[in-house]
Amino acid sequence: MTRSERFRWARRNAGLSQKDVEDRTYLTRPTVSKTENPKHDHLDFRFETVYTLAKLYGVDPIWLMKGDEDNG
Repeated sequence: MTRSERFRWARRNAGLSQKDVEDRTYLTRPTVSKTENPKHDHLDFRFETVYTLAKLYGVDPIWLMKGDEDNG
């Protein structure tokens, strides 16, 4: 699974839309969309962004970024 796929999977698994994430965090919808876009898999996202999404989604932030199968 690519990084963008992990972000999308985690959000959907948490039962959230991108709008839900925007409403529950300080993150904008375009930022959430960027994390799920394969074009941006090579970018490094801010720690605060990754941590906020991981906490909301109920997954390990390392799993979101690196894909370690033991996390998530």
